[in-house]
Amino acid sequence: MNAFRSGLFHTAEMKFRTLGDYGKAAIMAEQCKQPFPAKGELYRRSGLAKRGSQVRIDNSENDLPVVYFVYDTADELCLKLFVPSGKEWYSKLPPGRYRLFEASGSAWYGEKELFGPEGFYLSLTDENGSDYFLMEDGFETAITTGFNDANALPTTDYSFEDFTGGIP
Repeated sequence: MNAFRSGLFHTAEMKFRTLGDYGKAAIMAEQCKQPFPAKGELYRRSGLAKRGSQVRIDNSENDLPVVYFVYDTADELCLKLFVPSGKEWYSKLPPGRYRLFEASGSAWYGEKELFGPEGFYLSLTDENGSDYFLMEDGFETAITTGFNDANALPTTDYSFEDFTGGIP
């Protein structure tokens, strides 16, 4: 199936499910769910320095794994981080202003379709209402994940289609 070979695992799962009990369709549909990636950086833009400001993603109290997408002011992807549920991750970025997007969910369909339509997709806003977080040299920016945190930052929700169709 072309969708499966192209890494569109959720799309492939839906196509297999439409076949019902035909052949190995049910088995193939289950194989579309992928193992979660290893904790850490899934992507770092070439040449992006690993110094300056530290960003800490604290997912220790969340039951779902998260992927963070970090974009610069030119809307270029700088960093993509995967943090399993119950864990945290630190990474360094050059000082600057960055936009943060979060995806989370219980089933992983690979880097193209992330957590599928059942996942949660959002962008974060800093405490002043800005879409950009200022990350200063020598300082840490801490992001705590979770949906029930009274101190949670404001967010903007996205549909699966809008999020995977091209953020920012």
